[in-house]
Amino acid sequence: MSDGGDAPVRATAGKPELALRIRWLLAALVLALCAWTWAALPTLPVFGNDEVHYYADFGFKLSEDGRWLNYALHDLLRAVPLLAWAVLFPCLGWVAFLRLGRGSGLAWPEAALFASVLLVSPPMAEQGLWPATTLPAIGVLLFVDLLVRRRVPMPLVYLAGGALMFGTLQGFYFLLPLFYLGSLREAGGERAAWRAALAHLGWWIAGAVVGVLLMSLLLWWLAGHFGPQPAAWRQVQPIHAPEDLVRNLDYIRMACWRGVVELSRAAGLAAPAWLVGLGLLATARLARLPKVLPAVALLLAVALGFFAMSLPMAPVIQTRTLIALVAAMVLALAWLPGRTDRGRLAGSALLAVVGCAFAAEAGALWARHRDVQGYYHAQIQALLPQPPAAYPALALFGLLPESGPKAWIFNSPPYMHAIVHALGVSDYRDCRQPGDPRCEGVTLPAPQARLDLGGASLCHAEAEDGVALVWVCEPASR
Repeated sequence: MSDGGDAPVRATAGKPELALRIRWLLAALVLALCAWTWAALPTLPVFGNDEVHYYADFGFKLSEDGRWLNYALHDLLRAVPLLAWAVLFPCLGWVAFLRLGRGSGLAWPEAALFASVLLVSPPMAEQGLWPATTLPAIGVLLFVDLLVRRRVPMPLVYLAGGALMFGTLQGFYFLLPLFYLGSLREAGGERAAWRAALAHLGWWIAGAVVGVLLMSLLLWWLAGHFGPQPAAWRQVQPIHAPEDLVRNLDYIRMACWRGVVELSRAAGLAAPAWLVGLGLLATARLARLPKVLPAVALLLAVALGFFAMSLPMAPVIQTRTLIALVAAMVLALAWLPGRTDRGRLAGSALLAVVGCAFAAEAGALWARHRDVQGYYHAQIQALLPQPPAAYPALALFGLLPESGPKAWIFNSPPYMHAIVHALGVSDYRDCRQPGDPRCEGVTLPAPQARLDLGGASLCHAEAEDGVALVWVCEPASR
């Protein structure tokens, strides 16, 4: 293995730096593929079900997730059109990942490749469905990069990064050591490198502790309880007895292994030929390992940090939370071939192959999201005689039978909340849930429009006050 370094490639006198040009060409091609892939995001009819633009009041997310920074920026995030965030998010994300690659010791071509590959990786593709929600975390990464480049003392960087990042998407905090990884080779010997790695590890943990404490104190002030109260769907498993710790350790171990397998398959690296080739390459680099072992150990900590943080509660771990794991895996692939001309060229080619595989996965993910979440978006548009935004409100009644097309989407309050608001409706009333007085005493009139779905129909009528009424009704008689 190698630390990646940034020493210039030496070409034979009088000959063009062909290897360097090929590396830059690969970086440009993968960047173009990355841009083409992300160009599909703004065309999605519906984004993540709890994206900020779909909720005027975000207090429930503050209590559940402790994202006080997102809570503070909620009105600002909503003031900018969601499509603008969908364009800005990948641009700023790529810049932040480019800086991470440079901090990790990669030369400019490999850093650009690293940024593009990471941006189209499964965690980022899934997280891209929440562009406005994710942008504060990207902003914190860029702020941390500014602190590092201004040579702010390392302890202050971790403490400031933890204080801010735990107010947004906490998984991105575990990327912070990558800004310093390349400097470990300049620590002045193996012993000094180990001391530097342990110092980074200690302050990295301290930054997480500060972030959790600050988040908990702000929740106490803003929401009246100390620490977040995770939603039921997260299926948390608190530790109350020794056997609970054993259970959580086993769960986290399996979740980590599943993540590695899932990301390897998405990258196309799970095939036997790839595994054999990577194994042989790693064996050939074993002689170099002692010199870079401190950096490798810190990189392994980056990969495992989120899982260690999840141990006390063992919540559901989703693909979009695996950003630190995939960053560590991609960086390891960039390091593996070494810093020679041939090694860097081989590493660039390997990253390009992974980037193509990730891009195909990202495109398939967004296509599935469009097919599922976009289905009732299109059906309701087809049902209503006027544009949905023209109605002062839309009220929804009834549930589809399980045999209905994508009934689980229609029958889900959170999903339909996002779909109806994505249609441009400013006042949505889900009258299938109790507690909304505006739904009480509403009598559904004869339908003015009907849309057959197969086994059931959606009906529409306009109330006297102009509210669009939509409900599940019997199929039209044939």
